[in-house]
Amino acid sequence: MTTPFQAMLQGKRPTVLTEVDQQRGFYLIPEHAPQGAAGQAALAGKPLRNPAGDQYLFRFGMTIVPVTPPNQRAVLVLMMNPGSAGRQVGAATISADNTVKRLYRQLGPEFGRIITVNTMPFYDSASQHLRQTIRTLADEAGITPANWSQANVSSIQAILAQLNAQGENVDILLGTGNLQSYNRAEFGKIMRALTPDQRANHLYAGKILKSGDSAHLNPQGPLFDFGQANWLPVRLVPTRVGRSASFHVAPKEGSAHG
Repeated sequence: MTTPFQAMLQGKRPTVLTEVDQQRGFYLIPEHAPQGAAGQAALAGKPLRNPAGDQYLFRFGMTIVPVTPPNQRAVLVLMMNPGSAGRQVGAATISADNTVKRLYRQLGPEFGRIITVNTMPFYDSASQHLRQTIRTLADEAGITPANWSQANVSSIQAILAQLNAQGENVDILLGTGNLQSYNRAEFGKIMRALTPDQRANHLYAGKILKSGDSAHLNPQGPLFDFGQANWLPVRLVPTRVGRSASFHVAPKEGSAHG
């Protein structure tokens, strides 16, 4: 059965929008299960909701779609982890947090589909709690880092493969913020899972931090314009996290910002 998220990847739009969707100018299509056979196998038999059943544990993708789209172009945005948007089970209107609203304001005038994915797919609106959330998933739900990591990487591959199969070799906008040891390794896995062409020709950042990471697109500090005209083409610089290979990002040689 095709989910609304998968239908959106194929360019199909829902026929009914809520009043809230109409008022805010966009609607949201979250996907709480991993995409692709390998992603689904990684979480086979594992719960996708909390014990009470009223909240989802994961978001493997979410598309922001303007009510009046400027075109059918898609962009993939890679961030750190899902905040709160789309977490509530059975909500009539999918909630939108401040990061989602900012993505819409900055990218909605240029793209008909803004597809968000994350270095880690589990919900947690407070980044300082991520380590605890990782432990809780393992201890209480039996979902190990290996489970959700494989599900997430495979799901991102499947999303890009479906878009590319339709002739959409989409650009990838990085907005992870400062990566820590526990998700820098995940960033490395995702970057290695991209095709050589995607790594060489389709990676961008709105801003690069002193740490060598892409800036979060809704930072706590001063905001910056990440409309497409301000994107910075980036290259991957190999680094290591313990025994794991990963990357920093740097301006591409010869770019306007390099």
